[in-house]
Amino acid sequence: MKHILITTFAGLLLVGTSFADPIHDAAKEGDLAGVQTELDNGVNINATGGSPRGTAMHHAVTNGHLKVVELLLAKGAGITSVGGSPRGTPLYLAAYNGRLEIAELLIANGAELDISHQGHKWTPLYAATDRGHKEMVELLIDKGADVNEPGYYKLPALHLAAGKGDHEMAALLIAKGADVNLLSRGNTPLDSALPHEDDSPEVEAAKKKTADLIREHGGMSGSKLSIHTATRNGNVEEVKKALAEGADVNAIQDGLAPLHIAASSGNEEIATLLINGGANVTAMTMRGWTALHYAVWNGNMKMLELLIDSGATKRLEDANGLVGIPGGMVQDMFTPLELAHRKNFTEIADLLRENKGKTQEELQSMPKLSYRDHKIWIERRTHNREYEVLYSADLQTWEVLETITLTEQFVQFFEDETSDGQPMRFYQMRLVE
Repeated sequence: MKHILITTFAGLLLVGTSFADPIHDAAKEGDLAGVQTELDNGVNINATGGSPRGTAMHHAVTNGHLKVVELLLAKGAGITSVGGSPRGTPLYLAAYNGRLEIAELLIANGAELDISHQGHKWTPLYAATDRGHKEMVELLIDKGADVNEPGYYKLPALHLAAGKGDHEMAALLIAKGADVNLLSRGNTPLDSALPHEDDSPEVEAAKKKTADLIREHGGMSGSKLSIHTATRNGNVEEVKKALAEGADVNAIQDGLAPLHIAASSGNEEIATLLINGGANVTAMTMRGWTALHYAVWNGNMKMLELLIDSGATKRLEDANGLVGIPGGMVQDMFTPLELAHRKNFTEIADLLRENKGKTQEELQSMPKLSYRDHKIWIERRTHNREYEVLYSADLQTWEVLETITLTEQFVQFFEDETSDGQPMRFYQMRLVE
């Protein structure tokens, strides 16, 4: 009977107790000699223990023991482990606790900047912002942390600072490139800075000051930027409201403009609103698709007719190769006509043919563009034909750079002397018919 009681008690003790090896206690207390002794005795340097549970590195970082951290790094301690709930990576703990020197050391030894806290989305930057550690925030961003990375509840750092009314932190984040109009769950940083009824007068004043700062840098409310969400949800009234409040009808979110979303979902009413509001009907996604591609893919004849009537056919006769500086190329996977053929949409294919639709094979007769040695190279397929060379910095707006007539020479090239100051520029050619 006694044996049973003892066994049961031992089982309970194992469940309820976090056993710390001496190395964890030594690291927690900053006992450099004690840590060294344990390592000399062959202790697993990355074993977890102590309370809260973590490795020796976690305990040393949390408690700010730089010398112990240096020793553990020299002995090969891991710096990516989250150490078990509720721990994060060593860099996360350094950021959370404001251990600036330790953070610098960890980063210098290869600590990853944007790994999230286990079970949450608290990156080191988010933790430092939440705790008000401005020097830590500056260090992390300067070392490459993404200032716009979504954090806990998908809140980027600027949303968090704005919600706290932390004017100085918000100013730092904006100076470091935080997007003042970044949407998170439909809200912008300005929305986060709006006061709540339970805010104290001090917090309300701080939020107002922060909101004014965000507005000074062009920040707007989510209602002016939520046109993507409204379009995706098919909410006609919200789209009208967003347009009336000055939303950017050609804004890109997740690689798509609102018109791409409307064409993909087949909402002709919203597509009409967007087009009447100035939507670029020939705007391309990074995969090279326009709203026309989405309409064709879904077999939506009415959407197709709307887009064609609005000028979408300007893209149909273009070569589908797009060359970007430096070195990138964006290509359509299929032309709209080929999409119609693949889906056996005969009526749509006929309509595209009537509006200059071409297949890839037909487009092969178009000149091939490439970019090398700071020159635009044109390989002819036919000669004595006139073409426009067009350029764009954003795949939205295209302008004619030059009109050329291809000669019998197989390769011609020229330099674009107007591209200074643009980190990326795309080119394409269009046959003058």
